[in-house]
This record gives sequence, structure tokens and C-alpha cells, in this order.
Amino acid sequence: MSRSTRTRTFARLLALLAASALPLALAHAQGSCLPYGSADARLTGTLRLEVFAGAPHYRSLAEGDQPETVWLLQLDKPVCVAAAPGDESGVSRFGVTSVQIVPRTAMPLELKGRTAVVEGSLQQPRGTHGHADVLLLAVRVTPATGNHPGN
Repeated sequence: MSRSTRTRTFARLLALLAASALPLALAHAQGSCLPYGSADARLTGTLRLEVFAGAPHYRSLAEGDQPETVWLLQLDKPVCVAAAPGDESGVSRFGVTSVQIVPRTAMPLELKGRTAVVEGSLQQPRGTHGHADVLLLAVRVTPATGNHPGN
């Protein structure tokens, strides 16, 4: 590969990296990303109850894994969730449309399939067992004003 080809390839790579970092920089500058760890997250969406393959292999209910029932919140609007500055293992997420609810309070079954407001702390899943890119440790779940059945 010639020097001029390497230079052009390097310049394209730098442009691509800069373009991919731009949404994060803009979101942080505008303060529009929700921070991980903050206890005041308040998200609105449709509550769903889904069953996934659990222990022992977390692969297949048909092959004998135990069912694992999980609450998910399908968000009304996509959100951005920002890693804390200095958190090397943190991953910012853009266009998040669904979060996994980790109940820290009773989850009202009557809200399944309905629009709800869920409040709590946003966390990153650790390991490979999460069912969404973002977890919400829910401390309060209430029906949304003008509640209607979801999809």
C-alpha cells in the first residue's frame, strides 16, 4: 500500500471516528442524556411481561431451561443513557427504546400492556444475562395519565 493510500485511509478512519463521537458530544453538551446511577430517572412506556430461557443454560425453554419472567418497558420515545465520566467500563447508549425493569417495588399486574411511568435508577447490565441494553431499578410504578392499552 502506498503512502498516499495509507494517508487517505487514515484520514477516512479519523473522519469516521469523529462522526461517530459527534452524537455523544452533542447529547452531553445539550444535557439530553440520562445518566447511569442517578436515582431520579422517570421513563414512560408500555409495560410488557416476557418469558426468557433461564437456568441452567439460558438458551432454550424447549431444551429444559427454567422460564425466567422479566418486565420490560417499551419506551414512548427513544432515550440516550450516558456512561459516567471516568467509568472505563461504561457504555453510553443512543436510541434506547426498551429497558429491562428490575423491580424494587411491587409491579402491578393490571398495568401489563398499558402505558406506565416507571421511576428509579438506570444501570448497565453486568455480564451477559440482561435482556435489554439498559436496566431500570424501579422504585415506583404508576399508570400514565390518559392510560390506554399498549400494542
